Amino acid sequence: MWRPDKRLQWCAGLALTAVLGAGAFDAHAQGWNVELLSHFAPYGSRAYKDCWGYSAPDGTELAILGLGQGVAFVDVTDPSAPREAAFFQSEPATHRDFRTHGHYAYEVNESSGGLRIYDLSDPRYPTYVGNWEETFTSAHNIGIY
Repeated sequence: MWRPDKRLQWCAGLALTAVLGAGAFDAHAQGWNVELLSHFAPYGSRAYKDCWGYSAPDGTELAILGLGQGVAFVDVTDPSAPREAAFFQSEPATHRDFRTHGHYAYEVNESSGGLRIYDLSDPRYPTYVGNWEETFTSAHNIGIY
Protein backbone atom coordinates (compact mmCIF):
# COMPACT_ATOMS: atom_id res chain seq x y z
CA MET A 1 0.00 0.00 0.00
CA TRP A 2 1.39 3.41 -0.98
CA ARG A 3 1.81 5.89 1.90
CA PRO A 4 2.82 9.49 1.28
CA ASP A 5 6.00 10.59 3.06
CA LYS A 6 6.06 13.24 5.80
CA ARG A 7 6.90 16.10 3.41
CA LEU A 8 3.92 15.35 1.19
CA GLN A 9 1.59 14.94 4.17
CA TRP A 10 2.86 18.20 5.67
CA CYS A 11 2.53 20.14 2.40
CA ALA A 12 -0.96 18.71 1.82
CA GLY A 13 -1.99 19.74 5.31
CA LEU A 14 -0.54 23.20 4.75
CA ALA A 15 -2.46 23.54 1.49
CA LEU A 16 -5.71 22.49 3.11
CA THR A 17 -5.10 24.88 5.99
CA ALA A 18 -4.53 27.75 3.54
CA VAL A 19 -7.69 26.90 1.58
CA LEU A 20 -9.98 26.20 4.51
CA GLY A 21 -8.46 28.25 7.30
CA ALA A 22 -7.02 26.65 10.43
CA GLY A 23 -10.33 26.23 12.27
CA ALA A 24 -12.13 24.74 9.29
CA PHE A 25 -9.22 22.36 8.66
CA ASP A 26 -9.53 20.94 12.17
CA ALA A 27 -13.24 20.36 11.63
CA HIS A 28 -12.92 18.69 8.20
CA ALA A 29 -9.63 16.81 8.54
CA GLN A 30 -11.06 13.60 9.95
CA GLY A 31 -13.53 13.29 7.07
CA TRP A 32 -10.61 13.38 4.63
CA ASN A 33 -8.52 10.85 6.57
CA VAL A 34 -5.97 13.56 7.42
CA GLU A 35 -4.58 14.16 10.88
CA LEU A 36 -3.43 17.66 11.80
CA LEU A 37 -0.07 17.22 13.56
CA SER A 38 0.93 20.87 13.84
CA HIS A 39 0.20 24.37 12.63
CA PHE A 40 2.88 26.58 11.09
CA ALA A 41 1.80 30.03 9.93
CA PRO A 42 4.29 32.70 11.07
CA TYR A 43 3.67 34.49 7.76
CA GLY A 44 -0.11 34.16 7.81
CA SER A 45 -1.83 31.14 6.26
CA ARG A 46 -2.76 33.06 3.07
CA ALA A 47 0.87 34.00 2.38
CA TYR A 48 1.83 30.59 0.97
CA LYS A 49 2.26 30.31 -2.80
CA ASP A 50 3.71 26.80 -3.18
CA CYS A 51 5.22 23.93 -1.23
CA TRP A 52 7.90 21.45 -2.29
CA GLY A 53 9.67 18.76 -0.30
CA TYR A 54 13.29 17.66 0.08
CA SER A 55 14.69 14.58 1.82
CA ALA A 56 18.36 14.94 2.74
CA PRO A 57 20.72 11.95 2.87
CA ASP A 58 20.99 12.42 6.67
CA GLY A 59 17.21 11.93 7.08
CA THR A 60 16.31 15.62 7.48
CA GLU A 61 13.08 16.48 5.68
CA LEU A 62 12.36 20.01 4.50
CA ALA A 63 9.23 21.69 3.27
CA ILE A 64 10.20 24.52 0.91
CA LEU A 65 7.54 27.21 1.16
CA GLY A 66 7.03 29.86 -1.49
CA LEU A 67 5.82 33.09 0.06
CA GLY A 68 4.77 36.42 -1.38
CA GLN A 69 8.05 38.02 -0.23
CA GLY A 70 10.51 35.12 -0.37
CA VAL A 71 11.13 31.48 0.45
CA ALA A 72 11.19 29.61 3.76
CA PHE A 73 12.83 26.26 4.41
CA VAL A 74 10.98 24.45 7.19
CA ASP A 75 12.42 21.39 8.91
CA VAL A 76 9.53 18.90 9.12
CA THR A 77 11.60 15.90 10.20
CA ASP A 78 9.38 15.90 13.28
CA PRO A 79 6.05 16.88 11.69
CA SER A 80 4.53 17.68 15.09
CA ALA A 81 7.18 20.38 15.65
CA PRO A 82 8.03 22.18 12.35
CA ARG A 83 10.93 24.62 12.64
CA GLU A 84 12.05 27.33 10.25
CA ALA A 85 15.55 26.43 9.08
CA ALA A 86 15.99 29.53 6.89
CA PHE A 87 14.13 32.41 5.26
CA PHE A 88 15.34 34.34 2.22
CA GLN A 89 13.56 37.52 1.22
CA SER A 90 13.26 38.20 -2.48
CA GLU A 91 11.21 40.18 -4.96
CA PRO A 92 7.44 40.15 -4.40
CA ALA A 93 5.68 37.47 -6.46
CA THR A 94 2.20 36.05 -6.83
CA HIS A 95 3.54 32.54 -7.51
CA ARG A 96 6.77 30.64 -6.82
CA ASP A 97 7.70 27.16 -7.97
CA PHE A 98 10.49 24.88 -6.74
CA ARG A 99 12.32 21.72 -7.67
CA THR A 100 15.27 19.99 -6.09
CA HIS A 101 18.13 18.12 -7.72
CA GLY A 102 21.03 16.70 -5.76
CA HIS A 103 21.52 18.96 -2.76
CA TYR A 104 20.24 22.09 -4.50
CA ALA A 105 16.82 23.74 -4.59
CA TYR A 106 15.83 25.84 -7.59
CA GLU A 107 13.18 28.57 -7.56
CA VAL A 108 11.40 30.56 -10.24
CA ASN A 109 8.64 33.13 -9.88
CA GLU A 110 6.41 35.18 -12.14
CA SER A 111 7.95 38.54 -11.24
CA SER A 112 11.73 38.64 -11.69
CA GLY A 113 15.00 37.26 -10.40
CA GLY A 114 15.47 34.48 -12.92
CA LEU A 115 16.46 31.12 -11.49
CA ARG A 116 17.34 31.36 -7.79
CA ILE A 117 19.57 28.61 -6.38
CA TYR A 118 19.84 27.36 -2.78
CA ASP A 119 22.40 24.92 -1.34
CA LEU A 120 20.89 22.23 0.89
CA SER A 121 24.13 20.32 1.59
CA ASP A 122 23.53 21.17 5.26
CA PRO A 123 19.73 20.93 5.30
CA ARG A 124 19.44 22.40 8.78
CA TYR A 125 21.09 25.61 7.48
CA PRO A 126 20.21 26.16 3.78
CA THR A 127 22.18 28.90 2.02
CA TYR A 128 21.42 31.14 -0.95
CA VAL A 129 23.89 30.51 -3.80
CA GLY A 130 22.75 33.14 -6.29
CA ASN A 131 20.56 33.62 -9.31
CA TRP A 132 20.85 33.10 -13.04
CA GLU A 133 19.12 35.56 -15.42
CA GLU A 134 21.04 35.09 -18.66
CA THR A 135 18.16 33.71 -20.76
CA PHE A 136 15.02 34.56 -18.75
CA THR A 137 13.91 36.65 -15.81
CA SER A 138 10.63 35.00 -14.79
CA ALA A 139 8.71 31.74 -15.13
CA HIS A 140 5.57 30.16 -13.70
CA ASN A 141 6.94 26.61 -13.34
CA ILE A 142 10.24 24.76 -13.30
CA GLY A 143 10.90 21.15 -14.23
CA ILE A 144 14.11 19.18 -13.75
CA TYR A 145 14.50 15.85 -15.52
